[in-house]
Amino acid sequence: MNKQLALAIAASFAISPVLAGCAPVPSDDDIAASVEQAVNSRVPNVSGSYASLGYSGANRTVWVRLYVTSESPDDLAAMIDSTFETVWETSAVHPSRITIDAHVGERPDDVQLSPRTGIDLRPAADLLGLGDEAFDKVVVLSAADLVDRYGAWTAAQADD
Repeated sequence: MNKQLALAIAASFAISPVLAGCAPVPSDDDIAASVEQAVNSRVPNVSGSYASLGYSGANRTVWVRLYVTSESPDDLAAMIDSTFETVWETSAVHPSRITIDAHVGERPDDVQLSPRTGIDLRPAADLLGLGDEAFDKVVVLSAADLVDRYGAWTAAQADD
């Protein structure tokens, strides 16, 4: 066996334990599907949801659209609070912020995310003390706001 081949084999054995500890990183579609599943199973009065991930440099936004069965401010407040908490607890990526908007009815097959459509969430946000975080029919919380409300982000599959 020549010396170069022996070194290559030795090197591959040396890095094998390092590589074995690396888990595959889930795709954005997988992360979004996981968030949707968590929201759909945990959040009351939701008939469906849609999640999307956005990036700006190192900042990550998780945008969740809720399809709701009730427009009452009390119900919407419970849905908003539960959605923020659910996404914060279950997202496989550390969100820099989470954005929520809501529409009445069932989730369509083709979802188009755009601000200024859907339900005005300000009355519900006011009930949660989040009126300053509601604008253009969305409610947005930064990572710092999320830590203050729900504690440190501790998703099982940290990406940082």
